[in-house]
Amino acid sequence: MHPPFHTARLALRPFALTDLDDFLAYRSREDVARYLYRDALDRASGEALLSKWVAAGATTKEGEPVMLAVLLLGQPRVIGDVAQPAGAHSFP
Repeated sequence: MHPPFHTARLALRPFALTDLDDFLAYRSREDVARYLYRDALDRASGEALLSKWVAAGATTKEGEPVMLAVLLLGQPRVIGDVAQPAGAHSFP
């Protein structure tokens, strides 16, 4: 498991299954999906992808990227996601 990381404005942490509604709030939008590497997600495909990321985050091996949830610092809602690059399995 990777620890949370904070900047002056953002928090990065591993995803949890309870993030599904927040995840779909942006990943199901066509105007957002056009800038991502996949189509907008419906609930079933969003749940499958998030479940995959949650499972992978707990068992990631060196060299594999980890998907992290992005939150405004001090706020409970996930507003985006970011990949922690392969080989960077510790935060500065």
